[in-house]
Amino acid sequence: MLKKTFALLFVSVLLFLSPISVQAHTGLKTSSPAGGETLDKSVTEIKMEFNTDIEPLSNFNVQNNKGETIKVNDIKIEKNLMSGKVDALPNGDYTVGWKIVGRDGHPIENKFTFSINKIEPDAKTSEPQATGNSSSIGSSASDTKPANPASKNEATEITPAVTSNEEGANGKYLMPIILVVLFVSAFVILILVRAFKGKKG
Repeated sequence: MLKKTFALLFVSVLLFLSPISVQAHTGLKTSSPAGGETLDKSVTEIKMEFNTDIEPLSNFNVQNNKGETIKVNDIKIEKNLMSGKVDALPNGDYTVGWKIVGRDGHPIENKFTFSINKIEPDAKTSEPQATGNSSSIGSSASDTKPANPASKNEATEITPAVTSNEEGANGKYLMPIILVVLFVSAFVILILVRAFKGKKG
């Protein structure tokens, strides 16, 4: 009687420990991204490797920190590997909840988390540089502008000087001509007057 009692107790313990043993051995071995990992780039595929082969009924889902479910496409199961593709994930925290069926038919589920914190290119950083370049170009252009009025003024000032010189030169030659003409005119008038007086006398 005592032996039967021990035998029943032993079988009961084995039956109780059997699922625990299976769950302990049929679990997640590695994943990509890894649990608790923070990535500096986006993710487009989730990969998981388990300790034993899993059944085709196994699957997983992805949720963001708002509890929204991210669509997983093309889930593939090959022996102890399970993978699926997602659209490029933005910065944030994500939870992967997986549920597998081991070779013994027992369902096992668990989850892990990862984060994405990629550095976004800051367009505002380059704007001041562009503005500085344009301002420097503008300032250089504005620096060169005053040169034009100055040159115009110089040209304006030079032009009257040349004109006055020409007038002076013309006046220099014009005065003797006028004097000669007056002298010749006076001489001719004098001759005519004398001729007129001679005829009259």
